Amino acid sequence: MSKLETERLVLRPFQAADADEFARLSGDWAVASMTSDIPYPFSPSQAVGWLKPVRGEVRFGIELQGQLIGGVGFYRRPTGVAELGFWLGKPWWGHGYATEAGHAVVRHGFANPRLPAFSSAHFTDNQASARVLAKLGFEPVGRGRIACAARQHDVDVVTYWLDRQSALVGEPAPGSREPRKPHSSRSWETESSLSSSTTRRTASWRRRPSRRGRRHLRPRARTQRPRGSSPRTRLGTRAGT
Repeated sequence: MSKLETERLVLRPFQAADADEFARLSGDWAVASMTSDIPYPFSPSQAVGWLKPVRGEVRFGIELQGQLIGGVGFYRRPTGVAELGFWLGKPWWGHGYATEAGHAVVRHGFANPRLPAFSSAHFTDNQASARVLAKLGFEPVGRGRIACAARQHDVDVVTYWLDRQSALVGEPAPGSREPRKPHSSRSWETESSLSSSTTRRTASWRRRPSRRGRRHLRPRARTQRPRGSSPRTRLGTRAGT
């Protein structure tokens, strides 16, 4: 997987050497509590498992001037739809880094003509991620509940959708069909966005969701990593705007 560069950031594959910083930043309660799968506390030994590549996921570490500050990426569902997730370490909230990284990853995803749309979600008490998703062009389409590893209970989420045309990034391949946007009465559960991105085997990305809205969740990977995952993280964390 190649690097992506933005005006201020470098998005590059995670490395085993990131484990300590990854655990320190994403294991902060303020971050972990806004993701679905990052546990609290979160140790470097747990982070090692999270940093291993997983089939179907595209994950990047976010670097600012050579320093790891967060994670961003997506998971491909069997339908082809990608679930966006992102998280940022608390010292870097509020500077637009999550939006900047998210734009780069959405463009990267839509460069694949077989990727029809993105979905995402955030906990209802995470308005920072709501602002990021709005700036990326996502539209709210429903509500649901997702288990939060850090809080150890189910939490209400708002779910989002972004199709290729709305993102104004390229056109569908000839003969391809845009997926129908889920009806607003149904819920799309995703990462943080519930993002955080970045998001174990969900970036981090999974405890079994509540029955409500379960059909819309990304499937649990056959091989599970040690509990504690995101950034692989499914839910959007309190990323900066």
